[in-house]
Amino acid sequence: MIRARYIIDGVRQGPAPCEMLSSLGACGLEPSGEEIVDESLDPAPTSSEAGEAGIGDCLSAVRGFAGALPLPFAAFHAKSRFIAALLGYLRDGASLSPDQLKAGLDISWPSPGKAPVGAMSAFYMAVSALCEYMDALGARLGYWCLSEGEPRIDVSFPGGDCALPSEAVEDPDSWIVYVPFETSDYRLGGSRLQMSAGIGESVAPILSDPDYFSDCYELVREFVQDGVLVAAAVVGEGGLARALDSFCRKSGASVKIADIRRANPRADAVHVLFAEVPGMLKQIKDADFDYIDAEFLLQDVLYYPLGHPGGDGLRIDTSSKSGIESILDSLASGR
Repeated sequence: MIRARYIIDGVRQGPAPCEMLSSLGACGLEPSGEEIVDESLDPAPTSSEAGEAGIGDCLSAVRGFAGALPLPFAAFHAKSRFIAALLGYLRDGASLSPDQLKAGLDISWPSPGKAPVGAMSAFYMAVSALCEYMDALGARLGYWCLSEGEPRIDVSFPGGDCALPSEAVEDPDSWIVYVPFETSDYRLGGSRLQMSAGIGESVAPILSDPDYFSDCYELVREFVQDGVLVAAAVVGEGGLARALDSFCRKSGASVKIADIRRANPRADAVHVLFAEVPGMLKQIKDADFDYIDAEFLLQDVLYYPLGHPGGDGLRIDTSSKSGIESILDSLASGR
């Protein structure tokens, strides 16, 4: 299937998967005369609503969930796996930019004779989306391999030079900062929450701004190399809520998502917390906050100060009101 030509929904597609992978520098294969005819898959109907009181239930649903790759969202998933691996490399003390890196790609997929309807079109769309995004960043493949099995896509990069802790340390004066590496809307399609609890929609976050990703990557790489980050974690599968849950497991934290919600007025708290928009959480010392703030503004990169580590467990304020608005509401109600 890696060397075959594809016809999806009656439309003949472009390069064979082997040609797309070869264009990224890996050992090439020539297309065969095989043709695979398949149909694209529509997402299963789900609910797009979840009350804000259900944040804890949503977090319980995604915590530890390891479902199969969602075939209707295979293209999104493939790009997400690549981005998560790249952000993991960044957290681990990245010394190279994406255009200097070679990724390892390990794909498992059922053979055409055993694949259900839609699986082969999902494979083609996944390889196409992954290669397009990698090429836009200038990243190349060191190797790729394909084996038969349940749908799975793994991407790896060489280890960094000085890995940061992946959990926040107990310093109540420090800041927890969230940096989304994409400009997409917060959508739940293809997310762990959709797969585990049936909450979501038919649209996943649109990962289509590699130029902005590069700006974020280079700025955070500078922070890593300057030693101003105390700890960092990748925001990926399970979204911001799962990343916070893991990042603050030992330290506890009190965080607010009001700034994110006001910047994305169409997204409720569930979408903000569980949409799988790729990004990073960073812990910085209070003494470095002004420097970090100035660099983000200078490079025109969006970031959100969420709060501080400390206390018992993770406490998330899901209101969209600013601190001043909350104080005024309290005064108005006589509290």
